[in-house]
Parts: sequence; structure tokens; C-alpha cells
Amino acid sequence: MFVRRFDLETYPPFASLPATAVTLTSSHDAIAVHRRGNFDGERPPIVCVPGFFRNMSDFDAFATLASRGADTDWPLILLDLKGRGRSPYRSRAEDYSTVADSADLAHLLDALGIERAVVFGQGHGGHVAMNLAINHHRLLAGMILLDAGPTQDAAGLTRVRDNYGRIAQTRGKHEFETLSREIAARSYPGATPVELDAMVARTHHMPRRRAKTLFDQRLLQKLDDVRLDDVFEPQWQLMSALYDIPMMLMRTQLTDQLQRTTFERMIELRPDAATHTIVGQGSPALLAEDDTVRAIMEFAQHCREQARLNPIVAG
Repeated sequence: MFVRRFDLETYPPFASLPATAVTLTSSHDAIAVHRRGNFDGERPPIVCVPGFFRNMSDFDAFATLASRGADTDWPLILLDLKGRGRSPYRSRAEDYSTVADSADLAHLLDALGIERAVVFGQGHGGHVAMNLAINHHRLLAGMILLDAGPTQDAAGLTRVRDNYGRIAQTRGKHEFETLSREIAARSYPGATPVELDAMVARTHHMPRRRAKTLFDQRLLQKLDDVRLDDVFEPQWQLMSALYDIPMMLMRTQLTDQLQRTTFERMIELRPDAATHTIVGQGSPALLAEDDTVRAIMEFAQHCREQARLNPIVAG
């Protein structure tokens, strides 16, 4: 089902991210993709996969800073999963799943002729990356998990669901700005109202008197049955199954999507992994700090060297 929305190409969060529709399995099956850098095959592209309700604008600052670093033309791919941002919605609510999103990602890499990539997933995007690695192992030159791991935290899921439900009930610009800033400030203490408004604009806008989302409302329904005290069984075997994929483990200091104890356990299971904590912010990460971007690009370079040592063998 395609839903007609206002012109997102000129909408501020996407202004610096021109996108094309890349066909996946048929002429009616596509997702929005932004590409930059030199796709010469010498370096594995970094593929940025956003969170559950999120879109490629969460990686805008990262793409900008990465393009100014030592490897200014490193190939980067930013995408909107179906039902988010500029990608079309799925036909049925039940079709939204981690498995479906990872299948789309595999089709995308094939459509772009990419044999191996460094997949950078935030939150739900990290779960998509892990699923891709299980089902399409050969596609991974490396994996970056940010606020994502072998389990999900019910607190993070219910917070986002309830907050977005509250925003949907606002009436008028003033009430919308007041509540949305209050919610965003919990993840970004010290941010100015202008900065908070910019973050909110990545998922919501106020065209008239009611807040509208930049994602399919049916995604919220997927979380209807999640309760604050739910405990999801950790899938620690995933960490073992991904033993041979270079990995970078990242966490924002204020996140409620990935508990610190879970993060520390992940590091214990993958002592070879690069690690990085982003101080003073929550999910999604701003990715606007030089040290964070530098650490990611150094890991990408490591993945490049590992890919040279372990090339794909046909047949």
C-alpha cells in the first residue's frame, strides 16, 4: 500500500540527503536510498540501517563528517526501511518484521551489486543486521551494533510507544512543541530548543493542528502488547554465530534500549570487538562527534583489511 504524503524531498531533515528508489524484487517493490562516495569496489560500503520508527536522517551528521575525514570518498549507503521516511508502506501490518527488513536489505545489496558491506545498525537496525548475518553471512564484511544486541529492553519499547501516543494527542503547534521538546530533552540534555525541534522533525511534523508521523502508524500497533515488565529471552547464540564477522559494539550512555549489563556481556563474548560509548546522549545517537565518527571509520578500515585477507571464494 502506497500512502501519498507531503513533499519529503524538500523537508528539512532530508534536504541534504537526495534519495532514489532502488527496485528490490519487482517494479512495485523498492526502498529509498541515499548514496555518496566512490563505489569502486576497493572498500566495503558502510550501510546505515535506522531504528524501528526512524529513517536515514539519523545518519545525516555521520555521513557529513565521514565525508570530511581522511577517507573523504568512502562509499556510504543510507536507507529508509519500508514504512519509514521516503520508502513505501507495506501492504499489511503483519508484514512488518525484522526478518522482512533483513530480506529487503539483502535484495538491496544484490540490486546495487555489492558483494560485502559493513552494516551499521541502530536499535532495530542492529537486529536487522544480525538477522542478515545469520541468513546471508557472506554479505557481511563487518557489523556495527549501536544500542542493539541479542535482546531488546521492554522499557525502551514502551517508552517510545507511549511517548509517540502522547504526541499524537497534542493539539496545535505550541502544545506539540512543548511536549515533543520535553520528551526529546531526556535523551539529549543540554540541547537547545532548536536542536530538539530538529530531532523531533525526523519522525513528526505539524502541518495543521495535529501531529503527523514520518512512519506508518501501524508500526505503533506492533508494540501494543508490550508491557514495561516484559522480559525478552536473550539470544546469546547470535554472538557465537557471528564469531567470524568483524564487529564494533556501541552504546549511548543514556539509552534504555540496551542495558549496560547486556552491553558488557556482549563485550565479554566478543573480546575482539571494537567498542565505543557515546557519552551524554540517548537513542538514537546524534553521531555528530568527531571521536565517534573517527572510531567508526577506523573500524571500517579494519574491515577492509580483513576482507583483503579473507576474500570471497566463488563456488
